[in-house]
Amino acid sequence: MPILPLHFIFLLLPSSLRPSAAVEADPLLPGADELLAVADVLLASQTLLPSGHPNPLAILQMPLNSNPADHAAVSRAFRRLVLLLQRSNPHPGADVAFRLVNDAYEIEDLGPM
Repeated sequence: MPILPLHFIFLLLPSSLRPSAAVEADPLLPGADELLAVADVLLASQTLLPSGHPNPLAILQMPLNSNPADHAAVSRAFRRLVLLLQRSNPHPGADVAFRLVNDAYEIEDLGPM
């Protein structure tokens, strides 16, 4: 049986077991926000632009109709995710999600693609 990447495994879980369900069930559950951030970023990295590259706005958890020129909004989204995905995040895939967020911010910082 092939080994699935983490973001595909979340799709296979029943909705009651997904990280978002854990946060809804107990918003104060330790580590739930960090796990949800990892899952959301990894899933968002599957949203591709026509060029075939991951959509940086999706990775930064911004609405896809957001204005990329709004640097303040992009910076806020980046800072929020970096705090959730920092090196101390013990969840599998956190390091990959952290790199994706950094790459997306660098791309958005350079302007629209």
